[in-house]
Amino acid sequence: MAIPRTLSVVAGDLRVAARALRKTPVFTIIAVITLALGVGATTAILTVIDGVLLRPLVYADAGNLVTIMHDGSNPVAPANLIDWRSRTRSFSATEAAE
Repeated sequence: MAIPRTLSVVAGDLRVAARALRKTPVFTIIAVITLALGVGATTAILTVIDGVLLRPLVYADAGNLVTIMHDGSNPVAPANLIDWRSRTRSFSATEAAE
């Protein structure tokens, strides 16, 4: 069975590329490291995006979750949270997170 012409052309191109890379080992090492860092960084970023933005939260009625901040920017002190938890009628439950 004959190899299709397209595959033989690709094989020839790969041989030429391999020879060129063997002649310049410093360039080859730099290129491989650059590609590895790029692929690794992209994978890490996409993993974070998938986990944080794309997958739904594991809470029932996740759309009803709210964040309460003290003075609009500071986390609520534990004592305030305990006090608010005992007095609130607006929330079905209150929890703290870091």
